Amino acid sequence: MRLEDLYPGWDGLRAATGRLATEVLPALTRGETARYARWDWTADRYGVIQDEVPAKEVTIVEGVGAGALAAAPMVSALVFLDAPEQVRHARAMARDGEGYRPHWERWAAQELAYFAQDRPHERADLLLLPGSVQGRALR
Repeated sequence: MRLEDLYPGWDGLRAATGRLATEVLPALTRGETARYARWDWTADRYGVIQDEVPAKEVTIVEGVGAGALAAAPMVSALVFLDAPEQVRHARAMARDGEGYRPHWERWAAQELAYFAQDRPHERADLLLLPGSVQGRALR
Protein backbone atom coordinates (compact mmCIF):
# COMPACT_ATOMS: atom_id res chain seq x y z
CA MET A 1 0.00 0.00 0.00
CA ARG A 2 1.09 3.59 -0.57
CA LEU A 3 1.26 6.04 2.29
CA GLU A 4 0.55 8.74 -0.27
CA ASP A 5 -3.09 7.66 0.02
CA LEU A 6 -3.06 8.36 3.79
CA TYR A 7 -1.24 11.72 3.92
CA PRO A 8 -3.89 14.42 4.39
CA GLY A 9 -2.12 16.83 2.07
CA TRP A 10 1.33 18.35 2.12
CA ASP A 11 1.29 18.92 5.88
CA GLY A 12 0.08 15.44 6.78
CA LEU A 13 3.09 13.22 7.38
CA ARG A 14 2.41 12.73 11.12
CA ALA A 15 -1.31 12.27 10.58
CA ALA A 16 -0.59 9.51 8.05
CA THR A 17 1.73 7.66 10.41
CA GLY A 18 -1.00 7.78 13.03
CA ARG A 19 -3.56 6.39 10.59
CA LEU A 20 -1.15 3.66 9.54
CA ALA A 21 -0.61 2.62 13.16
CA THR A 22 -4.28 2.81 14.21
CA GLU A 23 -6.38 2.07 11.11
CA VAL A 24 -4.33 -0.10 8.76
CA LEU A 25 -1.71 -2.23 10.49
CA PRO A 26 -3.82 -3.42 13.46
CA ALA A 27 -6.39 -4.95 11.12
CA LEU A 28 -3.71 -6.60 9.02
CA THR A 29 -1.95 -8.06 12.06
CA ARG A 30 -5.30 -9.57 13.13
CA GLY A 31 -5.59 -11.16 9.70
CA GLU A 32 -8.41 -8.82 8.66
CA THR A 33 -8.83 -6.56 5.65
CA ALA A 34 -7.81 -2.97 6.45
CA ARG A 35 -10.18 -0.24 5.21
CA TYR A 36 -9.43 3.46 5.05
CA ALA A 37 -10.48 6.65 3.28
CA ARG A 38 -8.02 7.74 0.60
CA TRP A 39 -6.81 11.33 0.41
CA ASP A 40 -7.99 13.09 -2.75
CA TRP A 41 -5.04 15.31 -3.68
CA THR A 42 -7.03 17.19 -6.33
CA ALA A 43 -9.96 18.04 -4.02
CA ASP A 44 -7.63 18.51 -1.00
CA ARG A 45 -9.78 16.34 1.27
CA TYR A 46 -10.50 12.73 2.08
CA GLY A 47 -12.50 11.19 -0.70
CA VAL A 48 -15.42 8.87 -0.57
CA ILE A 49 -13.28 6.07 -1.94
CA GLN A 50 -12.71 3.41 0.67
CA ASP A 51 -9.53 1.53 -0.10
CA GLU A 52 -9.00 -1.97 1.12
CA VAL A 53 -5.80 -3.82 1.87
CA PRO A 54 -6.50 -7.52 2.24
CA ALA A 55 -4.54 -9.40 4.87
CA LYS A 56 -1.79 -11.43 3.20
CA GLU A 57 1.32 -13.21 4.29
CA VAL A 58 3.37 -10.22 3.09
CA THR A 59 2.20 -6.62 2.84
CA ILE A 60 4.56 -3.86 1.73
CA VAL A 61 3.88 -0.33 2.91
CA GLU A 62 5.86 2.26 1.00
CA GLY A 63 6.38 5.91 1.73
CA VAL A 64 7.83 8.32 4.24
CA GLY A 65 6.48 7.32 7.63
CA ALA A 66 6.27 3.56 7.04
CA GLY A 67 8.95 3.17 9.71
CA ALA A 68 7.14 5.27 12.32
CA LEU A 69 7.73 4.31 15.94
CA ALA A 70 3.99 3.95 16.47
CA ALA A 71 3.90 1.27 13.76
CA ALA A 72 7.10 -0.53 14.83
CA PRO A 73 5.43 -3.28 16.90
CA MET A 74 3.42 -4.29 13.81
CA VAL A 75 6.29 -4.20 11.28
CA SER A 76 8.16 -7.43 10.54
CA ALA A 77 10.96 -5.88 8.49
CA LEU A 78 11.89 -2.29 7.76
CA VAL A 79 13.72 -1.18 4.62
CA PHE A 80 14.99 2.40 4.62
CA LEU A 81 15.98 4.10 1.38
CA ASP A 82 18.05 7.23 1.81
CA ALA A 83 19.66 9.76 -0.50
CA PRO A 84 21.18 13.20 0.02
CA GLU A 85 18.66 16.05 0.22
CA GLN A 86 19.78 17.54 -3.09
CA VAL A 87 19.18 14.21 -4.85
CA ARG A 88 15.73 13.80 -3.28
CA HIS A 89 14.84 17.39 -4.16
CA ALA A 90 15.97 17.04 -7.78
CA ARG A 91 13.98 13.83 -8.17
CA ALA A 92 10.88 15.39 -6.63
CA MET A 93 11.05 18.45 -8.89
CA ALA A 94 11.54 16.22 -11.94
CA ARG A 95 8.57 14.10 -10.90
CA ASP A 96 6.16 16.81 -9.65
CA GLY A 97 7.34 19.96 -11.47
CA GLU A 98 8.53 23.31 -10.16
CA GLY A 99 4.99 24.31 -9.18
CA TYR A 100 5.28 21.93 -6.25
CA ARG A 101 8.39 23.61 -4.82
CA PRO A 102 6.56 25.37 -1.92
CA HIS A 103 4.83 22.13 -0.99
CA TRP A 104 8.05 20.17 -1.23
CA GLU A 105 9.84 22.54 1.16
CA ARG A 106 7.05 22.11 3.73
CA TRP A 107 7.20 18.35 3.21
CA ALA A 108 10.99 18.24 3.58
CA ALA A 109 10.72 20.00 6.95
CA GLN A 110 8.28 17.32 8.14
CA GLU A 111 10.63 14.59 6.91
CA LEU A 112 13.51 16.03 8.90
CA ALA A 113 11.40 16.16 12.05
CA TYR A 114 10.17 12.59 11.48
CA PHE A 115 13.69 11.25 10.85
CA ALA A 116 15.01 12.98 13.98
CA GLN A 117 12.18 11.81 16.24
CA ASP A 118 11.43 8.29 14.99
CA ARG A 119 14.94 7.47 13.67
CA PRO A 120 13.77 4.81 11.19
CA HIS A 121 17.23 4.58 9.59
CA GLU A 122 18.62 3.30 12.89
CA ARG A 123 15.97 0.57 13.16
CA ALA A 124 16.05 -0.54 9.52
CA ASP A 125 16.73 -4.17 8.74
CA LEU A 126 17.97 -3.09 5.33
CA LEU A 127 19.46 0.34 4.66
CA LEU A 128 19.71 1.36 1.00
CA LEU A 129 22.06 4.21 0.18
CA PRO A 130 23.15 5.49 -3.25
CA GLY A 131 25.80 3.09 -4.49
CA SER A 132 25.59 0.64 -1.57
CA VAL A 133 23.39 -1.64 0.46
CA GLN A 134 23.82 -2.16 4.18
CA GLY A 135 21.87 -4.93 5.83
CA ARG A 136 21.31 -6.19 9.32
CA ALA A 137 19.98 -9.54 10.41
CA LEU A 138 16.20 -9.54 10.30
CA ARG A 139 14.50 -9.49 13.67
